Amino acid sequence: MTAHGSMPEVGDNAIVKMANVIGDLQGFRFPVESHPVMGKPTMNVGTIRGGLNTNSVPDEARITVDTRTVPGIDHGHLANDLEALLRAHGAHVRKIVDCASLYTEPQDAWVQEVFEVCAPFLDARPAPKTITFSTDGADLKRGFGGELPAVILGPGEPTLAHQTDEWCSLDRIGQSVELFRTLMRKWNA
Repeated sequence: MTAHGSMPEVGDNAIVKMANVIGDLQGFRFPVESHPVMGKPTMNVGTIRGGLNTNSVPDEARITVDTRTVPGIDHGHLANDLEALLRAHGAHVRKIVDCASLYTEPQDAWVQEVFEVCAPFLDARPAPKTITFSTDGADLKRGFGGELPAVILGPGEPTLAHQTDEWCSLDRIGQSVELFRTLMRKWNA
């Protein structure tokens, strides 16, 4: 309930309540601690909005939370766990985007074939690793029933993503073009 800022005891400060929610989220434990290739699932409070002005008690506050899961975490159960945690504060969960993590076992024959083609471009066979950002690969895999193997392959630098000075090496772009040509020729032979 809103009130004048000179009488905070009359209102019900939604931002203060949301601070408690955020505190509880910081202590949240995912049902899967870690994945051998993908590492740990993550949670980030990305935005918080609330209040109309400085001299009133805010009656509404909203946050957005970005979770990145790993295989073995059921998103329905995760949403229920988060809902139960937040319900104690009078808050609730609304999913904006729900996309499972993209993962293919590195031992998959197709993945091994991609690694083989990549080796000359990297001067070594790639080691299985993961990226922490989302790509269209997850949507495409889901669109094909989740059965297709997938790798994320390209010239970008993940550590530069969403930064003002994000850039991509022209040499890496050229290598990627040649790598993609090689893969397409191999698969169309």
